[in-house]
Amino acid sequence: MYLGKAYLSITSTTFTDLVGYVDRPEEAEQLLAKLQREQGWTCDSAAQLIIPKRPTAQNVPLMRNEDQLQSLTQFVSFLEN
Repeated sequence: MYLGKAYLSITSTTFTDLVGYVDRPEEAEQLLAKLQREQGWTCDSAAQLIIPKRPTAQNVPLMRNEDQLQSLTQFVSFLEN
């Protein structure tokens, strides 16, 4: 679920809107319970917030600036032809 990447915390109303369960609060609660079990999300009852667990950053191989520029130049040249 990409909400964990986009939000540090979210209200329950916003959560139900984003997952499309506005008219089905029971299903939103079930989904939240599943996210808590499987992905480590937490709820702050006092502040009425849902706190998604941030996914760990994946190691992405970095390109040198010159290599990246060369790659982009080739791609733009390809699109122009």
